[in-house]
Amino acid sequence: MWQRAVAVLCAAAACGGSSAHDRPDSAASSSDARASDSGGDGGSGCDPSKPFGTPEPVPGVNSAGNEIGAALSPDELAIYFSSDRADPTNLELYEAHRSSVAEPFGTPSLLASLDTSADEASPSVTGDGLTIYFARATVDNPDVLYLVMATRASTSDAFGSATRLSLPDTGTDVSPFTSPDGSLLYFLAPEGIAPTIYQTANEGGGAFGPLFAPVVNGGHDVLGSIVVSPDGLSAIYDARIDGGPDDNMWSAHRASVDDTFGTATDETELDSSAGGGPNWLSPDGCAIYFTSDRAGTTGQLDVWVARRP
Repeated sequence: MWQRAVAVLCAAAACGGSSAHDRPDSAASSSDARASDSGGDGGSGCDPSKPFGTPEPVPGVNSAGNEIGAALSPDELAIYFSSDRADPTNLELYEAHRSSVAEPFGTPSLLASLDTSADEASPSVTGDGLTIYFARATVDNPDVLYLVMATRASTSDAFGSATRLSLPDTGTDVSPFTSPDGSLLYFLAPEGIAPTIYQTANEGGGAFGPLFAPVVNGGHDVLGSIVVSPDGLSAIYDARIDGGPDDNMWSAHRASVDDTFGTATDETELDSSAGGGPNWLSPDGCAIYFTSDRAGTTGQLDVWVARRP
């Protein structure tokens, strides 16, 4: 099923390659972003010059099914993700909470106000927890996914009804990633001649600016999901570059949010033959959450985390 392949594979892996199992990623943040306060007790106090440590499955989140796309609160005490744990034919959105990053998340609960009979995948949430973006399959044409958003007045409220984003038609759109302040939105358009990561500015009132491709596709055989530092100057994304054997996570930097990202560096400590698609980067750059089915996965696709020492 194409829509399942897009929702599951593109949210967890690079799209456009000849091998569906290759799923790569990586992330980095600028020195300013790394120095920023992440809030609470999550992700703070790392050495930003150090590589990420050994990835581990996120406790309390994963099931025997697929868990893809994770978004967290800045303190890492709330997580939002998509899963087909209740029905292997339907991805739904869930949230879970914990009182400390040293503890597992509690039992995930369905975000019922956002649930439909179609797939909902790969949520991204603003830092205040009041706006959520995700991909939804079209009910009358499940081969096409589009991006939607929903808001709420406080984090104790349910999200309101989701509305489709007014964006240029690029075919299928998946893997949204919003900046913490909601000013910039990134997403993957996996169809066409080559998969493309787009960036657009949130102009308010549900309006978004022109699309801009911040990752040059030259030399990138495939592209997948992306996470970006709060200042917009550093990114980690999954790609296969220059015919490499695997999709990996790569970090890249730029001088301003109007520029394209520069030469990519392989975040080798996050590499695996199964790969992984980046989902969320802590505001200080100390923790990266990603989706992968690498060795140690308990289900099909799990949410993993790696931290800088």
